[in-house]
Amino acid sequence: MLKGTSLPANRIVGRMRPTAFREFWEFDVEKVAVNAVMAGAPPASLPLLLAALDAMLDQDFNLFALNTTTCCVVP
Repeated sequence: MLKGTSLPANRIVGRMRPTAFREFWEFDVEKVAVNAVMAGAPPASLPLLLAALDAMLDQDFNLFALNTTTCCVVP
């Protein structure tokens, strides 16, 4: 799976804080690759998965609010 990217396995690609009282979780390329393998993704999809993770962890996206709302989040 790691052959699908030129990034080193230990490069941190994102941090997420699941709740206000928990510490930040760090995601490195290797952890993303392991989860991709368990999901059955092909190695060629790793760059797309890393880009999607980067987009979802952007502060403007507000992943926490998206996951905790009881309201519709689409127009």
